[in-house]
Formats: sequence, C-alpha cells, structure tokens
Amino acid sequence: MHVILKDGRTITHEAPDFKGLPIGPFTLDDLREKYMKLAYRLGEQEAGRPFDRLCDIENIDNVAEIDFTGKR
Repeated sequence: MHVILKDGRTITHEAPDFKGLPIGPFTLDDLREKYMKLAYRLGEQEAGRPFDRLCDIENIDNVAEIDFTGKR
C-alpha cells in the first residue's frame, strides 16, 4: 500500500500473506478453529454439529435440513 501525504512524503507498507488466502488456504482444522471462535456463544458441542454437517454437505440431500441453531 502506498500513501502519499499532503507534504509529499510517501509511506509504503506491504501486508504479509495470512492464512485463508489462496496462497495459504485454511486446513480443515484451521477452518474449524475459526468457526468455533465465531460461534462460541452456542457452546462447543452445539456449534460443532452444524459445522460437521457442512463438512459433509455433499452427502446431504436437502441443505434446508441443516440446523444452524445448534439445538439438534
């Protein structure tokens, strides 16, 4: 990124690559860890169920059956 200040100075900074980009994709474990951090309010077991179902989505006939509330 290049920022040109009003006084003419230029500040340049390169952002490093990070996990999740095409150059460094998430592993399934990385994805689960991030998902669980975002879904922490459901609790580990309740949040884990929809994640596991989504990981098996190719074997689900009707995706509307996936319960994202964590109650089933």
